[in-house]
Formats: sequence, structure tokens, C-alpha cells
Amino acid sequence: MTENRKKTAVVTGASSGIGLAIARRLVASGMHVVITGRRKDALAKAAAELGPDVEGFVADVSNPASLEALFEHVRQRFGHIDVLVPNAGKGIHAPLGQITEAAYDEQFNTNVKGIVFTVQGALPLLRRGSSVVIVGSTASIDPGATMSIYGATKAAVRNLVRSWISDIKGTGIRINIVSPGPTNTESLRLAFGDHAEEGLSFLTNKSPIGRIGEPEEIAEVAAFLAATPPATSTASSSSPTAAPRRYEGDRHGSFEPHRVLRRRRRTVTLLLRGRARASRSVAGHYDRPFENTARRCPAWVWPGRKAQRLVP
Repeated sequence: MTENRKKTAVVTGASSGIGLAIARRLVASGMHVVITGRRKDALAKAAAELGPDVEGFVADVSNPASLEALFEHVRQRFGHIDVLVPNAGKGIHAPLGQITEAAYDEQFNTNVKGIVFTVQGALPLLRRGSSVVIVGSTASIDPGATMSIYGATKAAVRNLVRSWISDIKGTGIRINIVSPGPTNTESLRLAFGDHAEEGLSFLTNKSPIGRIGEPEEIAEVAAFLAATPPATSTASSSSPTAAPRRYEGDRHGSFEPHRVLRRRRRTVTLLLRGRARASRSVAGHYDRPFENTARRCPAWVWPGRKAQRLVP
């Protein structure tokens, strides 16, 4: 097995979709994984599907008391957490003029409050070398019509992470955020309601590669970030609070885990530790781990474009 043998991971919102795919990938790397969800039956089914190294725990991330119970269970069962994946989230389509207070509260309670108290609740169980991989969304940059509230919640999470990397300085804990674009999941279809096929067709046509993402692709990125970096990596425990590398491109570009897709503009800005190192500023941006991902993952390129790859 890999270096991840016997490590403990917690993945929230893992009954289906991206969370389930991440849990499956972490199990394949040799970890024992605790998955959470609000639906007991769906959670039990997912845990049975993933095998004996997975156990389910019913929890609602919008309820701090529920999270306290989760982490107390993990403390008693394993004593610590090596990998934390706050994935649980929810999006509700509503154009301006039809946004309800209930929909607003539900999204902020799950997507922002849930992330805050998941990470904060797990903090006493994280140790030097532990990794936090938060699942965000490109909606934080380009939410599109009817998704203003969802996009606002994901933008809030991005800024939480930017602050937290300073808060945890010196602890040896790493924290990253993965921002996938539209992904082929049950929750995406449910979000479109009766217009699921129309919505999926729109997203497919909008994508530069002619399709939307798959959960397994996001899981590969999450597993990469969760893995303990080599001693020479700039994201190693010796530099746990290094800022994420940010690739900036046209706001109409979308994210695919195995490559940085073609943008409509020819310029690109790479920021390292908050300082511009190349070219001009542009409209949108995507987070990547603060290490030489271009070297570790050769498929992450700019097709047909000239871009400067910088190594700290």
C-alpha cells in the first residue's frame, strides 16, 4: 500500500457525488475513512459500497452540536484526523426577485457556517502533517444566472481559507481549497429540478472541452492535496501556511482537474505568496496547491498558449 496506510480521513457530505468519489479514492490509498451525511439510509448504502475501511456517521454540518458529536466519535475511535475534507454543500437556483430567506439561510448555513465549524471542530484532532482539503466551486468567481447566493457562499469560503492559512502558521497543518466547475452529480441534477436536461445541456455547451466534470476527476485532485508532500515540496510541513498558487484567467474559463483549460485571453497572471510574478491581472482565478504542480502533473498545461511556469 501507499504511505497513507492507517491514516484517518473524515469526508463530509459523502453519501453521493464528489464526496463519495473522494472517500473511495482515499480508501484506495489505504486510509480508514469516516463519511458523513444527513440521510441515514443513503449513508449506510455508501459505507457498505466502499467497504470495511469506511464507517458512516449521520451528521448535519449546519448544526454545531451535530459536528461536536462527530468529532467526539472520531476522537474516541481514532484519536486524531490526518485528512479532513469539508465537502458538504448545497445550491438552490433562484433569480433576483425570487430569492427567499429560507433558501438564503439554508445555503449559508450549510456552505459557510458548516465549513467554519467543521474545520474549527476538527482542529484539536489535526496534527503536524495533517491536511485539510475544502471543496469549493468556480461559482465563487462566475456563479451564473440564478446562482448568486450559492456563488456568494463559495466566495466566502475562499476568503476563509485565505485567512486561515495565516491563523494556522507554525502548526504543520496544510489547508487547500479545490474549486471544481459543474460536475456530473445527483445534486447538480436535483438543483435544476424539472429542467435538469436543459441545464446539463447548457453547461456542456458552455464548457471548452464539450462536457462537464466527473466526480472521480475531482477526487484525484483532492487525493493529491491530501497526500503528504515530499521533503523538497514548498507545501511541506516546514512551510504549512504557504499560500495557494493562483492561476488567473478569463472568467468564462472553467476548471478541469487534469488541465488548465484554454482561456479567451492570451494573458495569464501567476501569483506566488500574493505577489504577481508574470503578465497582467485578469478577471477570474483558480486555486492550485503551492508547489510545482506543473512538474508533478504534466497534464496541467495551457493548450495553445504561452504561460510562464514559476517554481518558488
